[in-house]
Parts: sequence; structure tokens; C-alpha cells
Amino acid sequence: MVDGPLSLTEFVVMEFNHHNARLSVHGAHTCSARNLDDVLADAQDAATAASAKKLPVTYVVVRVQQEAVFPAS
Repeated sequence: MVDGPLSLTEFVVMEFNHHNARLSVHGAHTCSARNLDDVLADAQDAATAASAKKLPVTYVVVRVQQEAVFPAS
């Protein structure tokens, strides 16, 4: 594995908008496996808030695995 900003296993919450089929990162950070419970809670909270506002979105927790880094060091 190449050293880089995501060289360790990280988790991120993705937001999928069913209205326009847009996929984006929810929040501004990734979390390591030791904080997975926090990531899951963030996703659940976001889903609850979106549902209350009747927004057409789904939240997905994904594992990020780095394959390559550009430019190479």
C-alpha cells in the first residue's frame, strides 16, 4: 500500500440524493475503524433530520481504501 492521506482504513458517510442522483460526502471528515460507532450515529442522525424535512436522500456508510496517490512521492 502506498502512503497517503487514506493509507489506513477509513469510513465516510455518503449522501445519495434520489431527486438528482447526486452522490456526495456528508460532513467534512473521515473516521477510523475505532470511531465507527460515531460514524454510524452521524449517518443515523443525518437520516433522521432529512426524513423530518422530507428530503429525498439516503445516507450510506462506506469503507474507503486507497489504491493510489497522485502525484506519487
